[in-house]
Amino acid sequence: MFTRTTALILSIAVLTACDLGEITPTAPDLLASTLVEPAVSGPRPPPPRPIKGECDLAIEVLEVNFPLLRQRDNGTCQLSHLGRTGLDGILEINLLSRTQTGTRTFTAANGDELYATVAGTSAPIGPGLIGFSATFTFTGGTGRFTNASGTAQGNGVANQMTQTSTVRLEGKISY
Repeated sequence: MFTRTTALILSIAVLTACDLGEITPTAPDLLASTLVEPAVSGPRPPPPRPIKGECDLAIEVLEVNFPLLRQRDNGTCQLSHLGRTGLDGILEINLLSRTQTGTRTFTAANGDELYATVAGTSAPIGPGLIGFSATFTFTGGTGRFTNASGTAQGNGVANQMTQTSTVRLEGKISY
């Protein structure tokens, strides 16, 4: 016959056979240590992907209010993840501090747009030639680039005589 005493003896025997370690008021909660972390809901952020390519641009000076020069850059790029792409942007150059800031819109063949802000420096490197280096920070867009993020380094040369520039980009993008 199974009695309370038998149940108590069996319970003590089972607990004695299990090595539960020292249980004290400051010991970790045994139940909590066996729980599995809940899965994070929602989509995972996309992994960063390399982006690189080159752009050939025409430069149009819009305004000069010394020491600031405001220009529009327009042209085409060949970029990974976008293919042959249009670029349009406004750049403000401080001729005294040799800094530049601006915005860029890259338009892929299917119409998806990738937005970026630009900040960098520039300096004369020869007669009529300006070397520049800038960080492109991707700030979203449309279509597959709606939540785009990342950065790319842009390095290039602007030719003041021909009003053209070439820039090479390399960095990481998530979308």
